[in-house]
Amino acid sequence: MKTFILGLAVAVLTIGLLAGAYFFGKNQNKQTSSSSSPTPTQAVKQDPTETLNETSPTLTPKNSRAWVSENIQASINTKNYQALEGYIKDSVVLTLYATECCGTITQEKATAQMDYLSSSKGSWDFLQNNSVRLKLIQSSPENFSDDMIIGISSDKYVAGFKLNSQNEIEKIILVSDYNLIVP
Repeated sequence: MKTFILGLAVAVLTIGLLAGAYFFGKNQNKQTSSSSSPTPTQAVKQDPTETLNETSPTLTPKNSRAWVSENIQASINTKNYQALEGYIKDSVVLTLYATECCGTITQEKATAQMDYLSSSKGSWDFLQNNSVRLKLIQSSPENFSDDMIIGISSDKYVAGFKLNSQNEIEKIILVSDYNLIVP
């Protein structure tokens, strides 16, 4: 009987020590995390266009044309068209060239229509001085303009995006073969 009571006392003591250590550790984590994270009055504001140091690249603000352009290019290159939805206005004008689709549609429908590009197996070029891009702008100014983000795939697909003043996509044009526009 003494052995049982002694064993029970040791078990209760062990459980008590473990519980105490757990709550002490949890309390320490709360103090550490609350002291290391800035409070609203301690928040440091940094200009997103300034560099962090001489070797770090310039940060790009998330609503800038450059930021949106980078994300459009990444979305097209990875075929993750759903990622574009956050950059598209609530309603967008979408044209599938040489078809009767689509007109003004919702951003959800626009991202679904981006699947049109899934058949492209080529690599994409979004350079401003691409000769096909320049010919598209010259040959079809009603569809393409100098201020558009235009990607041309090595297998002749074209994806053009026009941004509004808030850097939201307001117009999309998709072409399965740029030879339909540029002879």
